[in-house]
Order: sequence, then C-alpha cells, then structure tokens
Amino acid sequence: MKKTSVIVLLGAMIAICDATAVLCQSMGLRGHRKLVDQKVIVQFDPSLSQEEIDRIKAQYGLTSEKNSVKKHDRADKNNKRQPMLSTFQHQDPQTVIESLNKCEGVVFAEQDAYAYAFMTPDDTYYDPYQWHLKDINMEDAWDIASGEGVVVAVIDTGVRQSLEDVENANFVDGYDFVNKDDDPDDDEGHGSHVAGTIAQSTNNGLGVSGIAYNCSLMPIKVLDADGEGYYSDIVDGIYWAVDNGADIINLSLGGEENLQSLKEAVDYAWEHGVLVVGASGNDSSSSPTYPAAYDNVLSVSATAYDNTLASYSNYGDTIDICAPGGDDGDANGDGYVDYILQNTFSESGRHSREGYYFMAGTSCATPHVSGVAALIKSVNLDLDASDVREILESSAVDLGDSGWDSSYGHGKVDAYAAVMLAQDYTAEDDGTPPAIENVEAVNVTSTSADISWTTDEPATGTVYYGQTSDDLGEVASSSDRRVVSHVVSLTGLSADTVINFKVVSADSFSNESESEVLSFTTLSEDEEAEANTMFVSGIEMRRFQQHRMLIYAMARIAVVDAQGNAVSNASVNVSWSGSVRAWGAAYTDRNGFAMLQSPFAMGFRPAFAITVDNVSHESYTYDPSKNGETSDSI
Repeated sequence: MKKTSVIVLLGAMIAICDATAVLCQSMGLRGHRKLVDQKVIVQFDPSLSQEEIDRIKAQYGLTSEKNSVKKHDRADKNNKRQPMLSTFQHQDPQTVIESLNKCEGVVFAEQDAYAYAFMTPDDTYYDPYQWHLKDINMEDAWDIASGEGVVVAVIDTGVRQSLEDVENANFVDGYDFVNKDDDPDDDEGHGSHVAGTIAQSTNNGLGVSGIAYNCSLMPIKVLDADGEGYYSDIVDGIYWAVDNGADIINLSLGGEENLQSLKEAVDYAWEHGVLVVGASGNDSSSSPTYPAAYDNVLSVSATAYDNTLASYSNYGDTIDICAPGGDDGDANGDGYVDYILQNTFSESGRHSREGYYFMAGTSCATPHVSGVAALIKSVNLDLDASDVREILESSAVDLGDSGWDSSYGHGKVDAYAAVMLAQDYTAEDDGTPPAIENVEAVNVTSTSADISWTTDEPATGTVYYGQTSDDLGEVASSSDRRVVSHVVSLTGLSADTVINFKVVSADSFSNESESEVLSFTTLSEDEEAEANTMFVSGIEMRRFQQHRMLIYAMARIAVVDAQGNAVSNASVNVSWSGSVRAWGAAYTDRNGFAMLQSPFAMGFRPAFAITVDNVSHESYTYDPSKNGETSDSI
C-alpha cells in the first residue's frame, strides 16, 4: 500500500553554529500574590507633630514597622532627614485604609503590594535568535505561568529525548505506532523541533527556550524517518493520547484526504475535553488540509517576522488563529534567516548531527499555539477544551481585516493576554443544568460494566447504583475533568444480577441534573465465557504494484467479539501461499483491523493466498469455528 504523506513542514533547516551567546540574567519565576497581607503604607501631612501621629496610630490600631525618609528641600537650613512614608501592620488593612483616607492629617493610605523580577531566560540563544517568543509576549506570560500540571501530546515523528537541551524537559510515557513499541524516538528531526517550541528546557543557561517549559510532553510517533505516515496511525495516536491523559494534542502534520476515521478521532478528543491544535499547511493555498480543517481542531496559519502571512502559509475559511512560523529574510538583523530556532538534529547519510536548527512552516507555528494553550490550562486546570479555545481566540492580536479573516483567523496568539484572561475567566452561568442523553450500560461482564452518556455542555459525571431502585447506595465517579462524553466503570458486581442505576452531571456552576433510574443485568459465568470469544469476521485483499513487475498483496483482516464489536490489540498470525510463501503477524487497530503485506512476486498477475493460523488476545478466546472467513485469495 502506498503511504499517504501527512507531513506539512516544507521549510529548510539551517544550523546555528557560530552565533554569539547573549547571556541574560536569570530572574526566575515567582508566585503571583498581589497585595501584602496586613501591611499598610501611610503618608502623613508634614505639618503633623509626632504626638499627633502617635494619636492616629493608637486610634486606628496601627503597629509601626518602618519609616521611609527623604531630605527636605535644600532651602531648609537644618536639612534634617524626616519621615516621608510610614509602614504599619494591621489585621484588617482594607477597612483601616478606608478610615485613614478620611482622617485629617493623612495624605493617603494604601495596602502594600508585591513586585516580582521579570522572567528573562538565560538560555544562550534566546536573545536575539528566538524573536518568535518575544513576538507573542512570552516574557510577561512566564511571570504568570509555565505549564505545570498539563500534558501536551506531540503526535509527530517522535522526540529524541537525549538531545542536550531536551533531556531535562518533563516527559510522560508515549508510544511508537510506526514500529509498534513504547519507544517513540525521533529518527527525522521534525517532532523534536516541534516539541522544543512547546516545552524546551528553559532557563538552564544552555541552548534555547520553550513556551510551557514545566508542562509534560507525551511523544507519540506516527511518522517515519521520511516524515510520512498513515492516517490510521494518526487516528490511533489521537485515541491513545486522549485515553492516556493528554490535555492538549499538537498535530504539526496533515494530508489532503478527508477521512471519517480521522474526523471521529478529533471529535473524540473534543468530547473528552482535549484541545487539538493543527497545522493548516504550507501550500500557499486556500484548499483545506486535514485534520486542521475539522471544526473540532484549532487550525493555525503562520506569520512572518513583520506580522504578515508567511509566503508558504495556507489560508481560507478553516483558519482559526495564527502564530509565528518564520519566513525568508533577516528583518531583525541577527545574521540568520527569520525562521524558528530549536534544538533538534539533521540526518545526513549515516550521520546524525545534533544542534540548534532554524525551521519554518505552519508546523512551527502550531506548537506556539499548543504551548500557550498549556499555559492557559496550567493557570486554571478546570478549563476544558472549549474554554481554552475561546481564551486563545478572544485574546489574540487582531491582524489583517478587522475581526476574523481568512489569513489570520481571529488573530495572532498572545501568551500574556491569554494567561491574564485565563486567570479571570469564567463562563456565564445560564442557570440551566446540563442535559443528559444517550444513557446506556456497555461492556457488561459478570462482575463489571461501563455506564456511558453524553451531556450538552462540559460537566462532571457520577453514577449511583444498587440492586434495588430505591436504594442506590453505591457511587462511582469519573475524573474531575468536565467533558461532554462520559464513561464511568462499575466493578465488583455479582454475576447474573439486576443492577439499577442513575447518572448525575453538574456543570462548572454546580447546576446539576440526573437521569431516570435504569437497569441492566450482569452476565452469568456461562454467558461471559461465550461473550469473551473472538473470531475473524472477514478478509479483504488487494494487489499493488511497485517498480514495474514487482507485485505485492495487502490483506485487511477484521476481528470481532461475540457481540460484533471490534477487538483491538489482537495478534493475528497468518501464512502466505500462491506465488509466495511466508509467515507474518500484525496487531489489530482500534477498529479491529489487522493490515498485512505479502512478500513481492514477479509476473503479470501473480497469485496470492492468505490463511489465518491463529488469533490471540489477553482478554479473549479465539473461536475459529465462528470465522466468517479463515482464508482468502486473489
């Protein structure tokens, strides 16, 4: 089968090898309390005597802390240093300040406040080469948030975690869908560059900076060493990311085909409160690329140094927001092309050269948006995908035509404005509880079941259950994340037993609704044994030609359970015959399909036959007597 190319980065890579290091003093990221508790500053009228000041202190219960002084006017012959401001302790500063400001002899009174050193990272190449981070107001944003507590999935060529300025970033487990293992290492360089923009090790006196440097990266490899991959692997990667705790998904990739399976995957992410951010493409075209063009993906176009649309960037009706992606030229005069700089590597023959590379493309613009999304989420972990998206779009800097336009969407991402809005963000309370729909018990066994339902707005989910309808004393809850698609698991049930239940959901304003009481019956042990069987429901085969007379076959084998549901992660072992003779194995994907390729054969129409020898799974028993097909040929 011919691979579908899904990579969208087309810009050149340029190494930075001889740049002069510009060291900035590290000021660190501090907390963000605003007013100092129990501390009041008072300016007294200079005409007041010390006795009058002491009387005011006693009247209002002020405890002296310090006096600030200045010299009097030079005309003052004595030129004595006298109190200018006085700082006091008081248990109720707001109340006493209100009274003091009405008191004769007091010029003003105010509560003391905190000030912070501004975050300017000391990474060697941050200034002046990472112009794109200053362009989105990162220094002000870093004083508020760094991404802590948020997981960002980078679905790409993988990430080389051993890079010198990447190895100290935070990582959670990922997966390699290209090689089918749990080591999503990068063998191309693109994914590492993308991940660096999101969460490069920062303020460590080395290399470059990342946007949400305290978030956790989840590397998921779906593209090979040539930057190509299958839609089906991207689909699996999205489901894997959502099911394993990602909050944000970055997709710096895309293709021209609009596949239902891909749309359903991004819809699944949205329904589970996960924001998907996608690159719009590098074809300088209004033609949509997928998945960025889907409604439930935040589609990103790219801007140049001067805030114009990058020469390569796609545009059109599907654009939602824009971010720096770089373009040709050296408008900032730093001696390098105005691309995006990150720590990655370049493959040259048998050698892999690690370093700091400039790259350009909507692939580079997209992680700017994903990184800022992580900052927003870290400021308020209760925000769901729709909240984060609204904040990003509402806080963006308007470019081009007023309001939304087809080049820049809602505008250029602004990190500082976004995190400031996130601090104060609350959706409007309409007083209406979430509507509960599609309640059902699924995946029922002799001892467990999943209760699923949907709500018309993000909400929490709880199930109350028991063996009688008037005594629903057992409780099971979903996570605290508010979503619109809910699944709560019930465990420890008794076999062959009627279970009554109801579901309850509440929105962020505690508006609560509940379903009617429903019921299901757990399986008996015999029924469960029957239900835990799987079989091959069908086999599809096609011939493909490569290099003139080299022909091969692809077989798609479907595995289902006793209820006809797709069985994923089943190992399918086969043997090939006809013009070839070989053995092979593959795992079924989320849709229950195992894809197997035959060896090459020569000739005009060589014969291919495939036979399923065995199917294995840790939770199912293979029953070949139920197979719809065990072999097929073309």
